[in-house]
Amino acid sequence: MRKSNSDSYIMKITKSLVLSFLITVVFFIVYALILTYSSLSEETIPTINTVIMIISILVGSISMSMKVTNKGWLNGGIVGILYMVIIIIFSSFYNKTFAMDSYILIKSLIGLIVGVISGIIGINLK
Repeated sequence: MRKSNSDSYIMKITKSLVLSFLITVVFFIVYALILTYSSLSEETIPTINTVIMIISILVGSISMSMKVTNKGWLNGGIVGILYMVIIIIFSSFYNKTFAMDSYILIKSLIGLIVGVISGIIGINLK
């Protein structure tokens, strides 16, 4: 049985998203250890959270766009926005008072922009 192109494309996106989330988990574990065993303030959490999100989307989008032949910006943007959608879904389960607000929309826009830029970078790294 032969795989269709759409199955292959979905697998590429899935692998890129898994890579992004693996990077997220590793960085969060390292950051948690640093917070636990140093005098670093918890006030740095929102900033570090955004930096980790950007790095994760950057790596996942570059990975995705290196696997395709064209439209790296679109593929990177798809990875960026899917990453944010998954984060939002998990956040809504974890936080019972979750609401879509300007903070979530701005972070989603940042995720999309980082994905698009990373997709452009990745397609040109081939």
